[in-house]
Amino acid sequence: MKTFLIIAERPKTPHGDDDPVGWRTFLVGSGKTFPPSGDAKKLPEGIWQMPLDGGLGNLIAFLQSAAKHRIVVRLALLDEPPTWIKYP
Repeated sequence: MKTFLIIAERPKTPHGDDDPVGWRTFLVGSGKTFPPSGDAKKLPEGIWQMPLDGGLGNLIAFLQSAAKHRIVVRLALLDEPPTWIKYP
């Protein structure tokens, strides 16, 4: 099953400083537009894993929210879900 690995970068203000308010607002909103369900997973802050078989509607809403908050998003399309090893 093809899977998207999604990484969102913390936003910056127009002056280049971190924008913690924009980041928090985005994270709260992402839980509504991109809820982890079934095989979708929220990994460490700013990283999500979403199977492609769920359609693209949630992904599109997520990307629109990211654009609204000036957040750069990187997408990797994987042929198989990754195997995660947690240490320790």
